[in-house]
Amino acid sequence: MPTLVLWVSTIALLAVAGLAWLSARPRTGRVPVVRVIDRDGRVRTLPADDPRISRHL
Repeated sequence: MPTLVLWVSTIALLAVAGLAWLSARPRTGRVPVVRVIDRDGRVRTLPADDPRISRHL
């Protein structure tokens, strides 16, 4: 019986540690992008925080 309790507690501890590791990983999500038409008429894709993009429409 103590062996069963040891196995169950070990598996539970590993599950909690695995969930904590998954939630602590850095988010490698994609950077938001904006499609821009330049003066020559070409469509370019720039990051949304690019200083070349005017915030005033």
